[in-house]
Amino acid sequence: MSAVVDRTVWNSYQALPRGSLKHEDMANVTGAQVEMVTVPALGPEWKASELREVTRSAKKERNAEARGKKWKEWRRGERGLCCHWFTWRFTVFFVFGLCIAWVDHPSSRNTCG
Repeated sequence: MSAVVDRTVWNSYQALPRGSLKHEDMANVTGAQVEMVTVPALGPEWKASELREVTRSAKKERNAEARGKKWKEWRRGERGLCCHWFTWRFTVFFVFGLCIAWVDHPSSRNTCG
């Protein structure tokens, strides 16, 4: 490796090519030195709200909201527990049928004898 380093390669500010400027801009720039200005940092890369979204408590909160939404939809009859099956109305009739079957079962009768 050579001890002499070419400084022109490491220069981060390079002059713009002449073809990229408009005609009005070229009149102002010809012969003048181009000054480069650095822009200060715009703040932290992540906002506090974005950092909150990746925490475990935020994930639990999102899951709780999703469960609440599904519960409300099920109670309204908009969705079932298994796709469109086992809706709230079906559950009521199913439990009613189980109660009738249990009452009508011979072992549930109270016989004295």
